[in-house]
Amino acid sequence: MTLDIKGGLKNTKPSSNPYVVIEELISNSIDAFLIKENLSHNETDLKITLSVEIETDTLNHAANISITCQDNGIGFGPEQLDAFLTKDTSYKDELKISGLAKSRGAGRIQFFHHFININIESYFSLDGEISGIEMKYIHPQSRISSDSFKKFIPLKKDVGTTISFFNLHETTKKQLERHGSLSEIFSGDSLKNAVYISQLQRLISLKKELGNFSIEILCRDKSQDKEEVKTITVDDLPNLTEEENIKVEKRDPRTGISLNDHENFKISHYTLDASVYNMPKTKNVVAFCAKSSPVVDITKRYLPIPHEQEQPQNGCYHIIFIESVYLDTHVNERRDGFDSIPENIPNNDFLSVGEISYDDIYEKIDDIIFRVLPSTNWNKEDILCEIEKKFSISASMIESANIRIRIGDTSSSIVKRFLKKYQEKNVEDTEQLLSLQEELRGLSPNDKIFRDKLNDLSWKHSSSMKNLNVSTLSQLVVRRSLILELMKQTCSGSLSSQQSKGRKNNECLLHNILFPMRKDSNTVEDHDVWILGEEYQYYDYICSDIPLSKIKWKGDEALFDQNIDAAAQAALKKRAEKHKAARPDIAIFSDEGSVIIIELKAPGVSLENHIGDLYFYALALASHSDGKLKKFYAYLIGDTISDDSIDQDIYTPFPEGKGFFRVGNLKDKVRVYGSFYQEILLYDTLIDKAENRIKIYREKLGFNI
Repeated sequence: MTLDIKGGLKNTKPSSNPYVVIEELISNSIDAFLIKENLSHNETDLKITLSVEIETDTLNHAANISITCQDNGIGFGPEQLDAFLTKDTSYKDELKISGLAKSRGAGRIQFFHHFININIESYFSLDGEISGIEMKYIHPQSRISSDSFKKFIPLKKDVGTTISFFNLHETTKKQLERHGSLSEIFSGDSLKNAVYISQLQRLISLKKELGNFSIEILCRDKSQDKEEVKTITVDDLPNLTEEENIKVEKRDPRTGISLNDHENFKISHYTLDASVYNMPKTKNVVAFCAKSSPVVDITKRYLPIPHEQEQPQNGCYHIIFIESVYLDTHVNERRDGFDSIPENIPNNDFLSVGEISYDDIYEKIDDIIFRVLPSTNWNKEDILCEIEKKFSISASMIESANIRIRIGDTSSSIVKRFLKKYQEKNVEDTEQLLSLQEELRGLSPNDKIFRDKLNDLSWKHSSSMKNLNVSTLSQLVVRRSLILELMKQTCSGSLSSQQSKGRKNNECLLHNILFPMRKDSNTVEDHDVWILGEEYQYYDYICSDIPLSKIKWKGDEALFDQNIDAAAQAALKKRAEKHKAARPDIAIFSDEGSVIIIELKAPGVSLENHIGDLYFYALALASHSDGKLKKFYAYLIGDTISDDSIDQDIYTPFPEGKGFFRVGNLKDKVRVYGSFYQEILLYDTLIDKAENRIKIYREKLGFNI
């Protein structure tokens, strides 16, 4: 028999668990004791001594560790040695001893991932005599065979094994230091807690077989000549507080359809009275287990704040293990995760064959765990508000989908359940609509029940459409609410982009909120001119800061003659020399002959010097449109205006607040071109008007933002 170390290191990746070597040692020692007791039928007590020595460098930083584990198990007899040298061994399975950890032998490969030197000294009984063997491994030795073990005449008469590790690999040392300093990771308290949690389920289930067991942990810091001694005994084991069995449905990983089968899961809950089990480093633990050992810690799902994890809840520490044969068969070789268990089903990973997802498991266990681990930091209203802001889903939508919010739910977990249920509902509604349309085609106005059937179909149709449209409407309302909030922040100068040094182009920012500069509706579909008026959203053509001569009228026909740009500049030149190169910020046109002209001014720029600009724009547009444009709506928008500068014989103040409007004809000395309506608005007024228009939708959907 030969153990291929080089091949094992290549095929089994290092575990992310910093205590993997220690957990493997303790687990193997328990197995060795169970085998000895089963074969000898002697009633003894399990004894394990774990020694950890920390070495420090000149700066008193932990530089290395050595680990020794001594047990009173069966030792390395011929059968045990063969099993040690066989990676995919079935030795323990064939013994059929209750309580043995099922293993493929991959755990020992972690020994070689972590340490350069490994020594084994073992005593075993053979034909009534005690024999001893020893082995010394030094990296990069590629194989270990039976010849690597040397026999010797033992001086002691007790069977058992001592295995020692020296000199961490540098790569492993760096990986360990990601979890903290070596002196902290391998302190006495940390080691005791790690061993206690990892072995708790086995120690409890094997309480009778292990007798009055003792696991002694010695931790020595050589530089400080300091030694800690910690023990775990049968008296440290808590009683089972409660146990619950659940069934998790198996589903097709591609479609999510039930396979009419399930897997059994067991939830074991232990409580440690903090006044009795007052061990440093003790914390609350919730974990998925495999083969009676924790594999994936999920405590933060239920206690998201680190302080909560480390403090007693209602006077007790809680340890909750979730176990299943399904988890046993899907644990990876490193025992730090599970293979082929997707986050949810159906999923987009076509290689995934897992028929149970984490979401499926959580759906069954969450209520049970949250009942005993209620997070003090959890607030339902805060979660609903977060969902509304982040995902555009209101509390009323969640309620209408019959989504039950559980203590400890996160915004993400609620939204996942909502979208899953909503998606299923939308599929059902879509199928129903198609069926209704088929029924509609089969109706005859001559039938006596024609109108009754028509009314029935109409009601079903509208009911289905409501579910299909509410999500789209909610997205629209939330998007518009956020646009208005963005506009407020821009006007107040609180955007991050407005805090940088250099030229502040706030007018450009406001411009791009309404419609991207130097673009038109032939190239840009998404804009927010609805802020001015809902009907403007549906005009035929919108342009922003582009030459007016480029505008087309119903196809390739130009709306204006080619002199329009020069004429517009000339019109403004009459107003002021500094405006001669300007043109409307945004212009919106309708085939019916209407045009909306928008002029935006940066916050802090007074509007009084620009009041007449839009009238001159309108005259220039009208005179060069060959009669196509007859109705002009003009908006001058800013945040600073002097009421004394407004000619109130022409402009009328708005009754609800600041701002003015005028209504009249657009004319020059020669002719009347059409009607002219103008508003002089403050950004605050504009935002208030827009918010009032979408208020009714927000109320219907139950949004608070």
